[in-house]
Amino acid sequence: MILGAVLAGGASRRFGSDKALAMRDGRPLIAHVVDALATQVDAVVVCGRDWGGLPSIADRPAPG
Repeated sequence: MILGAVLAGGASRRFGSDKALAMRDGRPLIAHVVDALATQVDAVVVCGRDWGGLPSIADRPAPG
């Protein structure tokens, strides 16, 4: 199985709002990225903040 990971955890300070949720052609940018990657891999995970309403796995606390 090939897993694709999208890293979407930045604070978007320079952009001014959550870049992953910025709309492009009526859909959030993150949806475009996931759809493009999904054609190349067996499964896609998005590593980032909790966007609410989407399935998520809680962080596991780790030292450091």
